[in-house]
Order: sequence, then C-alpha cells, then structure tokens
Amino acid sequence: MVIAASALVAGEPVTRADLSRVEVPQSTLWDDYLSEGDEQSVDGLVASRSIDPNELLRARDFQEPSTLDDTVITIPLSIGSPSWLHRGATVEIWVAPPASDNSFSAPFILSPEAVIDAIAVDEGFAADGASSRVDLRIPLRDAPDAIHALANGYFLHLTPLRATQ
Repeated sequence: MVIAASALVAGEPVTRADLSRVEVPQSTLWDDYLSEGDEQSVDGLVASRSIDPNELLRARDFQEPSTLDDTVITIPLSIGSPSWLHRGATVEIWVAPPASDNSFSAPFILSPEAVIDAIAVDEGFAADGASSRVDLRIPLRDAPDAIHALANGYFLHLTPLRATQ
C-alpha cells in the first residue's frame, strides 16, 4: 500500500518523494487505497486535503492543480490558537457588515471553502497572544467580496470545515 512519507498540505504539489510503501495483508478492505505501482498516477497532482504522515492514500486524496482560479488574502484574527487553526485546514469565511458604531448586521458566508495557507502570530512583549494574521487561499470569484469586506471594516470570522475522508 502507498502511504504519505510526510505531512501533505491541501493544495501543495505531490511527488514520488512524498510517498512511501508499506506491506499489508491481502484484503478487500484495501480496494479504495493506492497500491504498489499507483505512485506515478499522483505524481504532479496536488493534495485535495491535508494528510498526516504514514496515512494510507486514496486516489480521491489528490486532484489536478488549479491554474489561476484562486488567490491568497490576509486577514487579521483575534481568536488565539484553536486546534483547527493550522496550515492546510479548510474553513468557511463569515462576514458581518458594520451597522453602527458598535454593532454589526447579520453575518453571511463570504467564501464557503478557503484553505489556510500560513499563520503569523504576533510576538513580543506587547503581544496579546490572541492576535494573528492568517493567509487564506480563496477561490478567485470570492476575492472582490473579500477585499471589499476588509477595506470596509466588516467583522470577519472563520469556522472550520470537517475534512471529508
């Protein structure tokens, strides 16, 4: 069977060097998983979800790389470090337009599926430990709305999506 030699992040290219093999007993349980000889079928594809080291791999864990159909935006967050906030996690971006000085309108989903590309946590003696800047890979179609929300002081919130496995 084919396994991940190291952690694979959603959206990153995969090569044969990222894959390894492990011996397992013959069984129909393994029919959906990649086996010896399938390594070349994923070479050059990208991971469709974040994959842990030594995880058994399936063909659906990989997809063709996108070509200019996504972009990266950076948003400020003040939520600390929840366990779901990590590179490669898939999230929804919720926004709420300001209604008045201290209130916001009803929130709505700006982007139903974004991938966390990077996280920069504030450090130093004045850092509060809860503030960070998160780079999100979003579909290009959502970029104008995201830029509008950032420029106009909308409240932005991320919610984690469960990975489909």
